Amino acid sequence: MASVIGPEQSYCVLGRTIQDNLFLLCDLLTAAERFGLDIGLVSLDQEKAFDHIDHQYLLSTLEAFGFGPFFIVAPQVLYHDASSLLKVNSVLCSPFPVHCGIHQGCPLSGMLYALAIELLLHAQRCHLTSLALPPAPDPTTGPLIWLTVYVVDVTVFLGSQEDVRALVHCQHA
Repeated sequence: MASVIGPEQSYCVLGRTIQDNLFLLCDLLTAAERFGLDIGLVSLDQEKAFDHIDHQYLLSTLEAFGFGPFFIVAPQVLYHDASSLLKVNSVLCSPFPVHCGIHQGCPLSGMLYALAIELLLHAQRCHLTSLALPPAPDPTTGPLIWLTVYVVDVTVFLGSQEDVRALVHCQHA
């Protein structure tokens, strides 16, 4: 996962934890106060994110990342002709087909979601101005940051009004 998932994502990547995200956020806020940086933070709400992953998009994403046939077939087997049931007042309804979404709680789902969202994160990295934490004399040599991600929680760091426009563009593209 670490070879295809950007450094901003800390879920489902060996050696990364949610604490990485929290420490980065604290360090950034401390640096902004100490060095007088004008920054903005936007928290993106990905409501029902796991439920909206299109299966064909997921398979295309796996192919784009260069996963082999075995890894592409596994989700196809899990989600092909999937159906679900609802239990209302102790009564099960008739099965209904599930055409999109990945199963929350399945060990594979977190990794699949991380891969699916990586394309959006890549677009954000390409269009947003990165922030360099001082005391780097040259903004291109310091630790560059754009965002931090843990599963469906995305925090984007903005350094200008142009970043706001770029973020809106990325969300609609």
